[in-house]
Amino acid sequence: MQRLRLSLAVIAIAVTGCTSSVSSTASPPSTGLTAHGHIHGTFTLTAGPVPPCMGQSPCPSGYFQVEKNAAITVTRPDGTVAATSATNASGEFDFDVSPGTYTVSAPQQEEPGRYSATVTVNNGATVNVSLQITEP
Repeated sequence: MQRLRLSLAVIAIAVTGCTSSVSSTASPPSTGLTAHGHIHGTFTLTAGPVPPCMGQSPCPSGYFQVEKNAAITVTRPDGTVAATSATNASGEFDFDVSPGTYTVSAPQQEEPGRYSATVTVNNGATVNVSLQITEP
């Protein structure tokens, strides 16, 4: 039993010694990853008063709809496209991008609204964007 304890102690010292020498001389592994931020947003349609209600109480004062499968583009200040995607069934979109300034845009419609937004993305941060079609 005494011999087993001594053997285990020697092994523990040897392992600790190897680990220490390896970690002190080895350089940290390169992950190859670049810094990223995140853009999250929604694209919706809102409208003014709805036609007269038919037996509903209370009568809704406006209309709200998510824009599904809408093309969203993220552009750099020099005009190059950084990313494109379509909104999901909830009208949401997400992009992982390098830190910097971008214009997030949806295709312009005939109705008034907010079809683009300029955002600054910082490393590790999420920027929220709301794009919207507004009907009178």
